[in-house]
Amino acid sequence: MSRYNIFIISVVISAYIFGVLSHKYYWFPFSQLKNLKDYALVLMSPIENDRGFKDTSSRIEVDCRKFQNDGTAVIVTAGQSTADNAGNIPYKPHNNVFNLNPFNGKCYRAEDPLLGTTASGGSTWSRLGDRLTASGAFENVLFVPIAVGGSSVKDWIGWDGTYHGRHNRRFTLALDSIKKAGLKLTHILWQQGETDAVKRMKKENYIKYFGKIVDSLRSKGVSAPIFIARASYCQYRSNKMIRDAQFEIPTKFGNVFHGPDSDQFSNAIMRYDGCHMSGAGQDALADSWRDVLIERK
Repeated sequence: MSRYNIFIISVVISAYIFGVLSHKYYWFPFSQLKNLKDYALVLMSPIENDRGFKDTSSRIEVDCRKFQNDGTAVIVTAGQSTADNAGNIPYKPHNNVFNLNPFNGKCYRAEDPLLGTTASGGSTWSRLGDRLTASGAFENVLFVPIAVGGSSVKDWIGWDGTYHGRHNRRFTLALDSIKKAGLKLTHILWQQGETDAVKRMKKENYIKYFGKIVDSLRSKGVSAPIFIARASYCQYRSNKMIRDAQFEIPTKFGNVFHGPDSDQFSNAIMRYDGCHMSGAGQDALADSWRDVLIERK
């Protein structure tokens, strides 16, 4: 084999290895190329808020006016896959747990997969609803789920003409649905951080981006409390920078409170793939969210 051929083969192998490492550790140019791809997707698909489970064919519709009372918790859930339908065991609540579908503004009896959020498996929120109603804290619990699997905190900031705020319009979609139904938003639950942990986002950047989410929500007239979980565990490890950011955020912004620490549920029983919650993990997380919300009621 000639030296030229050896050189070419070496270059190809080196480029392949570098490409693999660039993807794993977000080295240049992977993150830059991903940003360009994300921005292009926004330009080509302006209805970014249209992602999520939508099939209502087997759902039982209820009158949304049923929830125009002080005994109902109206909860928007946002974030990424630990806040969507990525669990491996779907759950059907037994109590007064309901789901406002942000895509059509109608209310249904809740069952997994929840309407409005991504993926098609199990959810923590359907389990949480049963726990909140069983505790007597609320007569009804109505979820408005808008989480997007794999999303970054910066994807949820107010739209600024770039890809960064591409999911912020999902907040607008949820809030409009709540308003049109004549309901009062009582809680926003934020369960996110794994993507930014894998990308090794700096603590100060996470805090900055989350602050922009808070500012955006307040500018939309939201006065409800926001609860932020500590969530960073993925690829079999957690991330101290993201955890520290999530712990500090309630001290920096008004009416923002600590949610549960979901990273504590990290063993093989709780996570079926080293990242996403199993049924047991979602049960444990729902218990923790229940305790937080009842304590703050």
